[in-house]
Amino acid sequence: MKKRDSGLTIKALITAAEVLFTQKGYYPVTIKELGEKAGCSPALISYYFGGKKDLYRAVVDRQLAIIDDLKQETRETSLDSLQKIHYFLKALLRTQLDPSGHLDLCYKELIMPSGLLDDTVWQRILSMESYLESLFQTAAEEGLLKAFSDERALFHIVFTVESITETLYLVKDRSTPLNPDQRPAEEILDELIDFVITPMKRAERSPQP
Repeated sequence: MKKRDSGLTIKALITAAEVLFTQKGYYPVTIKELGEKAGCSPALISYYFGGKKDLYRAVVDRQLAIIDDLKQETRETSLDSLQKIHYFLKALLRTQLDPSGHLDLCYKELIMPSGLLDDTVWQRILSMESYLESLFQTAAEEGLLKAFSDERALFHIVFTVESITETLYLVKDRSTPLNPDQRPAEEILDELIDFVITPMKRAERSPQP
């Protein structure tokens, strides 16, 4: 009997778990289902991960690694902080729209925490918001946006642009009043971010005579 490559088995289990946990949630999914979906013995879940909870954490970790890569990619661009907001959010949306790279479990944890993650992982999930907050704060410090009156105002704007990004993913296959012609989602996202940010921009000063 040909021995199965352990790397391929681990990848198959993470992929299967990502699909099932996203579709059904954590608790309804059985070990047997996970094994069948991955095409391997359910016993290998304990062998490679330690159990179903640890497999769930491995899926979340895979999605968090994608977010970390997108943050680093954004940092390395030569764009200003406002342009980086567009860049990062469009990268998140593009990832969500990719069936092999979506971030559904991370978003679900933000909306309704499962209690399955330790504090270190939870802080990594929150770092997505923290990174966006830092971009908005930097834009204000650079004079590209009006100063935020307090932390709550900053949180509200970050929550708004994050919600817009995720909503465009959720309605990706529908014709809506927002996008009756079904233009590319990234194009609509650019428009909506501008709509939110424009009132916050500092008025351009006329050149002195």
